[in-house]
Amino acid sequence: AEERMRATFLDELLAAEIADEQAWTQRGASLGYDLSRPHVAMLIDAYNVPGWPAPLLRFVQQQNVTAPYARREEGV
Repeated sequence: AEERMRATFLDELLAAEIADEQAWTQRGASLGYDLSRPHVAMLIDAYNVPGWPAPLLRFVQQQNVTAPYARREEGV
């Protein structure tokens, strides 16, 4: 359920025009994201990459980054 909430949040954040920045920041904080800092959106095509997305998530953790991400049938 939490993964679904995170995916919905990310979808809405990327698709919406942000009218109330404070509300989005608070909503992100409730999911463990610090949206007060700049972020970059990335789309990674990892079709047929063994063990995916573990290498990406491991790298993000090693960099001490709490990054919003969403898992899709075809990837993260």
